[in-house]
Amino acid sequence: MGRAGITRAVASFRDWGKYYRENAELVHGYGTSRLRATGPTPVTRWTSQLDALDAASQSKHGRPFKSATIAQRADLVREALKGERLDRIPNVAEANHVAVALLAHFYESSAAADLCYEARIGRETCRPLAQQTRKPLPLADGQKR
Repeated sequence: MGRAGITRAVASFRDWGKYYRENAELVHGYGTSRLRATGPTPVTRWTSQLDALDAASQSKHGRPFKSATIAQRADLVREALKGERLDRIPNVAEANHVAVALLAHFYESSAAADLCYEARIGRETCRPLAQQTRKPLPLADGQKR
């Protein structure tokens, strides 16, 4: 992903949280009349988890989470996730921990599908009908990681 890809993924996740609306009607499945709505914002809980990661970093490494090394941050997140039951990637809003939510948000993205297949698939983006039968173009070398 590189630094630019990570920055885009985090910005997109922040926007998701910023524009999350409680009690918004969700798209319902084909053939069902059951209407569902979004629940309370998970951002409040996630903010306290970010604060806890920062406090753990200060306590263990004497510096804020953002100033810790990648290895130190990874260890802190692993420690925070120890009690989590992670048998699948949940829906973003249903993630119990902010780290899992960020991962879930990224894996739902078109960019994640493109990276996975190393091709410009553009999942859930509008493409002209004439391009539907054409094989997706490969990612540029700088986009692979």
